[in-house]
Amino acid sequence: MTGSSNDVTEYTAAPGFIIFGQAEATTPFFVAEGLENSVFETYDLASDLASTTGTLSFTLPSTFETSLGDLVFTDITSLSFEASLPTVPEPPTWTLMLVGMSFLGYRALRRGNPAS
Repeated sequence: MTGSSNDVTEYTAAPGFIIFGQAEATTPFFVAEGLENSVFETYDLASDLASTTGTLSFTLPSTFETSLGDLVFTDITSLSFEASLPTVPEPPTWTLMLVGMSFLGYRALRRGNPAS
């Protein structure tokens, strides 16, 4: 999304909800879609979360600005939220990659200097 700012806000007090919002330079200046579910009372926005549905909270129509043009919601019958955090390689993986790159660099260096 390409609005002035994009935000995900979580409200942990009962009943718990999450809002996806976008600030825009022109009217309506802010659009948002929300989902209410008790799972959001304990969710921390920092861990994976399986696909979750709940009660919708929205104002229609909602138009979100994207790099491919406007995304317009005129009717919503369901909404779900799923969070997957990017995985960071474990230290042994980094070590193996470093050793492999070092070996490739050494081989390239040796090929660049033929024996006389």
